[in-house]
Amino acid sequence: MGEWKLYRGDCREFLKTLPENSVDAVVTDPPYELNFMGREWDRTGIAFDPAFWTEVLRVLKPGAHLLAAGIGRMHHRMMVAVEDAGFEIRDCIYHIFGSGFPKNLDLSKAIDRLEGAERPVIGVDLYHARRIPNCRPALNVYSGPDMRAGADFKVTAPATEEAARWQGWGTALKPSVEIWVLARKPLAEKSVVENVLQWGTGAINIDRCRIVYRDNDSWHPGATKKISEVGPYVYNRGWSGEGTMAASPHGRWPANLVLSHAENCVKSCVPGCPVRLLDGQSGKLKSGFMRAGTERSNLGGYSGAMPALTMHDTYGDSGGASRFFYCAKVSRNERWGWCRKCSRVVLPEELDVHREERHDVVVHPTQKPLELMRWFVRLVTPPGGLVLDPFAGSGATLVAAVLEGFRCIGVEADPEYASIAEARVKAACGEKVSAAVLVGDGMEQLTFF
Repeated sequence: MGEWKLYRGDCREFLKTLPENSVDAVVTDPPYELNFMGREWDRTGIAFDPAFWTEVLRVLKPGAHLLAAGIGRMHHRMMVAVEDAGFEIRDCIYHIFGSGFPKNLDLSKAIDRLEGAERPVIGVDLYHARRIPNCRPALNVYSGPDMRAGADFKVTAPATEEAARWQGWGTALKPSVEIWVLARKPLAEKSVVENVLQWGTGAINIDRCRIVYRDNDSWHPGATKKISEVGPYVYNRGWSGEGTMAASPHGRWPANLVLSHAENCVKSCVPGCPVRLLDGQSGKLKSGFMRAGTERSNLGGYSGAMPALTMHDTYGDSGGASRFFYCAKVSRNERWGWCRKCSRVVLPEELDVHREERHDVVVHPTQKPLELMRWFVRLVTPPGGLVLDPFAGSGATLVAAVLEGFRCIGVEADPEYASIAEARVKAACGEKVSAAVLVGDGMEQLTFF
């Protein structure tokens, strides 16, 4: 397990205490600046401030990577701020999930409200009522992370002619993708190789983030390599037959698209799971495997650009399109909370009990899947490296870093979230967690350097 530190306070002030060129990677989920669910911390402007990212740049080692999440219509402003701070934008990683909730205006209902017309009740929307945890449709009550009360699942009909005309119209799509900017601090040396040898940073860990084959019997190594020679074809003289590009037994090359299973996916994917939706659209695909000596002309579609016979066994497998991408699993065991009534951290298995007793339970609303965060920190952190998360939230990045054997530092301004993060990291380290109290104010100087 890696060493870890968690500090409660303003990350802008905390960054000033860190030495220059001291951090190996930053993996963070900053505020989206959308005033998300009325949270004060989501409208500070910090994610769009180049001055903040300039300070992040300062503490990173030359060539070190930043992974920062954005969403929908606002992520570009964060990316511009990151670039303006001096980072090189290397790529974007698109994380597709199925748990987003649209912030939508029902135009028909809004028209009736404007006209002061009362809509007739024609039924109860049991489908959506049952999909929300701890909702009691008969009582129209929901007691969840943001303590919404009196949630109304009545189905109503338009009361005016104009409302009927615009029935079914709204203003928003369901959010189902996060966009993580992958940026790098400029190299201090002449090349990536020299920078890695000097600082340990500048590259990403491809092999530790490969997409593992789902069925070891479905792939076959030995794909041949294209060799460029002067000639009239697309691949010039085509394929040499030299098997120097054999498929890796460790898995596929990681892509800039990742998927998250729905929370209820256990033995199979539930409806609405992005993995299931993608595989359903692609169907079962079969690709590519040919035994050495197969005559290509008998297969159709080949011409003189490739040799008549395959020289080696070539790669092939089958399955849905999701097999090409990293698919993170989500578990309810990752959801920890803070009970304001009991003034303590609530373990995942205790959440339902506290909610049923109508306690005011706080659960972080944008918590990331732990498997996904482990994949992210593996991708950008060198061996034994130090990971920084300036917006620690409920601690997913810190837990991921600890489990992957990295050192890590987290900063969180909200005392309730900080307490949840502290309890989760301690549990990941094997410590017993019972009734953690609020993390106090103040920052101590680090001992890592």
